[in-house]
Amino acid sequence: MESIRSLLGIILMIIIIVIAGSIAPWLLLIFIPYLIYLAFEREKRLKEVNNLLESEFKGKTTQEIEAMRISLINIMNNPYSTQIEKDNAKHAIKYIEEHFYNNK
Repeated sequence: MESIRSLLGIILMIIIIVIAGSIAPWLLLIFIPYLIYLAFEREKRLKEVNNLLESEFKGKTTQEIEAMRISLINIMNNPYSTQIEKDNAKHAIKYIEEHFYNNK
């Protein structure tokens, strides 16, 4: 689902770039560097979150990690959570599943 969503986002951005380029080509000088900036900022944020998660889970037992995972699922499903909190919770759950559940 997440890959389909990101693919649709990429397609939407390409359509916006084509429309902006056909209407006013000088807008491409603004859009393309801005999109590159957004991509690098996203990667930087995910790397920071991974470092935070690695330090957070260092030395924790599997029960503590499972309790943390349950609280992250609650954050992700809470209607009052912001989109950034939900995205971070989703990334943390994915990190836990990749690093702790697949190693068993």
